[in-house]
Formats: sequence, structure tokens, C-alpha cells
Amino acid sequence: MKTRPRTLILLLICFFISLAASANGYAAQSAVIKSSSTSRQFGGAPFDPERTFQENNTELKVQEKGDYTIVTWSKIYSPDGQHIYMSVAKNNKWLFRGKEVLTFSKAGDSPSKTIVFANNYIFFGDKKSLQVATINLEDGQLTSQKTLHVWDKPASSYATTRKFFPIETNDRSGVIYETEKGKYEIVFEGELSKPLKIDDPKNKIKHNIGSEFVLTSKRDRLIFASPTVTTVFNIKKKDMQYDARGYDWIYRGISFYDSGRFYAREYSDPFSIQAIDENFKVLSKTTFKAPAASAGYFAGITVKNNVVRDWNFNAFQGTNSLQVTNFNLGK
Repeated sequence: MKTRPRTLILLLICFFISLAASANGYAAQSAVIKSSSTSRQFGGAPFDPERTFQENNTELKVQEKGDYTIVTWSKIYSPDGQHIYMSVAKNNKWLFRGKEVLTFSKAGDSPSKTIVFANNYIFFGDKKSLQVATINLEDGQLTSQKTLHVWDKPASSYATTRKFFPIETNDRSGVIYETEKGKYEIVFEGELSKPLKIDDPKNKIKHNIGSEFVLTSKRDRLIFASPTVTTVFNIKKKDMQYDARGYDWIYRGISFYDSGRFYAREYSDPFSIQAIDENFKVLSKTTFKAPAASAGYFAGITVKNNVVRDWNFNAFQGTNSLQVTNFNLGK
């Protein structure tokens, strides 16, 4: 009988020692600070050999789709119309560079077309219509071009000229546009003949233009994401998601979205990247040493194999090149 209290004490001591060891192990794991890696010239060569890209007069975007890295750019102001260029790498090796894939002449087309790059689908249009062109990723050839929508009442003022906006979902990109007041359609690359129709009788979507549009993987919610305030539109209920007080439900701190996940950055030294699911549950948090700042034109963020990749223009050795900084979120 006397041995039972002594045994209980020993068991408690062992338990607390084990608990302390586990806590120390977790603390050590969470305190790990990783390093990023930077390539000053992605692909080992300039993305734009002819130097058509001008940092102060061109929109540049980098996207990734499977094994492909897709670089697209277009001058903002050009006296002879709009020219769209593309470079594509496969498994980090260039297939073609600086190819002009589309041209809108000033004489025959509006000189101010809105352009949305969705990997190898290029959505373009003006106050009259929305069109899309598809580019072959292997050789840069134009494979198809079609009109998706014609507006019955073309916009007449500058404030209403833009009629469509980029949108992302877990596995593809596309555009969202208003067909008539309070009614929208979403078309994605690879699904041009199957638009998703959305009713918005309270005009909530229009009030959130300027945010990053995200359609959830289940295609039941629209998420209006931004670093300051992120809100949610329930497609079935045709209304916003509200909190207990009756206000828009909000989430703060979202930096970007890619492949079914949101990401939030905490800028400091060291800084961290959180991966967050579409229900706003934090999945992971990884801490890095702060990389050297890049002064080059920011060209986008991609996520590939659990690696966040920051893209910037870099005049490497006097060339039009891309710099990529990699943040590996894996163990």
C-alpha cells in the first residue's frame, strides 16, 4: 500500500519531464528561421532579348501553370497600337522568348483595350465587347480567338469603360464581368463555353471592385481579398456573409491567393509567410530571414511545389531579365 503514492509521484515526474521535452522540441521547431534563395537571371538568359519591355511604360506579369512559366507584357502607351509579347519556359528552360502574340492596331481597334492575362489565355476588350485569344505554350502560336460577350449598351464614360476583371480559383484563372445590372458571368481558361452565372440583386460585387476576386474551389462563394479587409459573398444566398452584429464578416492581412490557398506575409526581419485555407484556417507559418530588397519592377507571385516565388524585373548585365526569389514552405 505504501508503494502506490511513491509510484504515482514517479509517474507524475516522468509525465512532466516528457511534457517539458515536447514543449522544448516544439519551441525549437517553431523558432527555426529559414533562408530564401534568389536567382538573378531566371532561365539563364533574358526573357526579352529585343528589349521591348520598358520598365516605366509596360505591364509585366509572370504566371506558372504546371511545368510552364509564362511571362507576358504589353506597353501602356504606344503610338502604333497595343502589342502583347510572351515568353515561356518549361521546367525553368526557355522555349521561346519575346514573341509578339497579339497586336491591336490603333486604326482598327480601340487604343485602350483592357487586357487580362490568364496563363496562355489572353482576355481583352473595351466598352463594346469581351474577347479571348489562346496561345500555344510550346511555340507561342495563336490557336484560337473568339468573342465571349457583347454589351447591349456600350459604356460612354471613362469611369465605366472597364467591364471585366481578373478572377482566380483553385486550378485556373479567368475573368468576371457584368452582363446587365446585378447579373454576372465568370469564364475560366479551359471552360469558355461554360460560364458561371451569378445574381447580385444588392450590387455587392460592384462595390468590391478593386479587391482580388477569388472563387472558392466548391464554387459557392466569391471572396474579395485585400491586405486590409477581405470579405465573402455567398453565391447561393446572393448576399454577403455577415457577422453576429450584422456587418460584413471580415478577415485581415491576406497578401495573395494561389491554387486554393491564401497567403499572408508579416514583413519584418525575420518575416513569415502563413498558408491559409479557403475557410480562413491557418495551415502553416514559416519564418525566413529577410531577403535583400529588389528595386526592379514587381512582376507577380507564384506558388509551385509549396515554394512561394517572388518575381521582379532585373537589368542583369544590361539585359531584360527576371529575378526570382524562392521561399520554401516545406520542412
